[in-house]
Amino acid sequence: MEKVDNIEEILSIALKCKINAFGELTIYDTSIRRGSYYVIKPTNVYLHTEVKVGAEKLGLDFRKKKVKIDNFYSELQTMIPLELEDCLCIDTNE
Repeated sequence: MEKVDNIEEILSIALKCKINAFGELTIYDTSIRRGSYYVIKPTNVYLHTEVKVGAEKLGLDFRKKKVKIDNFYSELQTMIPLELEDCLCIDTNE
């Protein structure tokens, strides 16, 4: 893989590969892991699978592919995107 500057580029490359049986979450997780190789972290919260459920519960536009940090409650804006993603996944079955 050529040198990339952000997670968007990595996600774009991963999506172009179109590997059978690789769903949205697998592609995202693989992209995050690949980004860590280049010391690249997401600057937005990407809305995939269960993260969408948590985003909807917070009143965020869960139909988008990603949400900027400044769209979250001010108390949550101190967290990094991966931490916010973890929070949005908690208790999605309730």
